[in-house]
Amino acid sequence: MLLFITAAGGALFSQAPDVPTLILGRALIGMGVASAMAVAFKAFSQFFLGDRLPFLNGLGLAAGGVGLKMGTWPVEISLEFTDWRGVVLLVSALCALIGLVIFAVVPKGRISSSGESFKKQPSGLRPYLPVMNIGDLHRS
Repeated sequence: MLLFITAAGGALFSQAPDVPTLILGRALIGMGVASAMAVAFKAFSQFFLGDRLPFLNGLGLAAGGVGLKMGTWPVEISLEFTDWRGVVLLVSALCALIGLVIFAVVPKGRISSSGESFKKQPSGLRPYLPVMNIGDLHRS
């Protein structure tokens, strides 16, 4: 679903006639991509053991950095045939296609729960934030 938000934002961005539409398209791209990274971290936690998570999260971040660097050459080549709008539209179409493949191929994992209510979860931050009284965040 998140890649479809990214694709929609890219399509909007590529066809934007004015600055507010450019901003909205870019916001949708950012929301989709940032959320997709969070989903990758969640998938790692569901399918792999806890002691491997730091390594896998690091690999995920490294893959994003390598992808960012490796993506410059295809964009440079593409700009010989189209303008920036065509490149953004092509990347949007690829995001939608990858989203469809993921939807069709990736198995549905079990959703785990800690058993704590949302109201009690901030108290777990107490050891890490000694300056702040986290307990006051959820009192009415």
